[in-house]
Amino acid sequence: MKNIYIIGRVIGNYRTQNLVKFLLDREFKISFSFQENRSILLRILNKLISFVFIIQSDIVILPAMCNKYQYELILAKFLRKEVIVDFYLSIYDTLVLDRQKVKKNSKEGRKYLSYDRKCINMASKLFFLNKAEAFYYLRLMNIEKDVDFQIIPICVESKNKCSLPYSNGHSEVFKICWWGSYIPLHGLEEIIEAMYLLKERSTTQFHLYIFGTDEEKSKPYRELILSYNLEKEISIDNSSTFNNGKLGPFLVENCDLVLGNFGDSEKAKTVLVNKLVDGAAMRAPILTGYSKGAQEYFSSQEIYFVDNKPLDIGLKLIEIMKESNEKIIERTNLSYSKYLQFFSVDAYYSNLTSALPSIKKS
Repeated sequence: MKNIYIIGRVIGNYRTQNLVKFLLDREFKISFSFQENRSILLRILNKLISFVFIIQSDIVILPAMCNKYQYELILAKFLRKEVIVDFYLSIYDTLVLDRQKVKKNSKEGRKYLSYDRKCINMASKLFFLNKAEAFYYLRLMNIEKDVDFQIIPICVESKNKCSLPYSNGHSEVFKICWWGSYIPLHGLEEIIEAMYLLKERSTTQFHLYIFGTDEEKSKPYRELILSYNLEKEISIDNSSTFNNGKLGPFLVENCDLVLGNFGDSEKAKTVLVNKLVDGAAMRAPILTGYSKGAQEYFSSQEIYFVDNKPLDIGLKLIEIMKESNEKIIERTNLSYSKYLQFFSVDAYYSNLTSALPSIKKS
């Protein structure tokens, strides 16, 4: 039996948890050191424990969003272990370019760029979520050599089906739902302006529910809503998430349409955001801006695409409101089929089995 060591810690939903479950269900021997300690003594001890685990391992895995765990990555490469890197995102792109928390030419910015490059260059096997993101990140890292990688799409656990009250004739209010973090990628300003235009051009009652994660960061959007006099049409909730169990039931009972991302950056027009897959798993209609990652898996037959301009978004919403229930159901069934094929837990396990021939029972 091969020993497998997992670097870093579990971050985000589904992916790393299901990786661990995949390995445990197949009775592999895995070890990890997910603790993070402020004490210098405990940090040293933790590094020593990691050193022992890596020496004993046959395969070392750097899971999703753990790019900063460089000590163990470098050690595993030095010890000539097989290193599998799940390049879920670029820490440089996220913190420097997208969220702009760190200046591009600063010491910290260069450090994050170095982290990402090492993750790619030290990998024996390299995974990306889709081809569009793979090429985008490789170009961003200025890696010109041919890089052998495999695609392991987003993994989303099954969800309950949305009841779609408006299209089923059980509500006169068309309820639009968006959830995520308050970052430029999502184009929330464009969405709010689209609601203003929708109010001017349509007699149909509607409500946009914004589910965020940070009260302080939501303040600019609250002010924007007030400036457009949309307090009755838009609400913000920063307390309901899938993780705490509040968001899922609300969407099942109330959501008529899921909104994706409408940002104007190159990244926004490249990535496949999780909420699109969440929407497909719930068999809800989805409207999003064009992105290469999304279009790798979904066509306009399964989800609605639109330019990320407020007027275009508003006009598309009017069109969707007029769609018959039969057409809505046909579309959501097609998107659900894509979820099962590419993004379900079973699909993730199948992809892992194909991508990891070196992980076999002895």
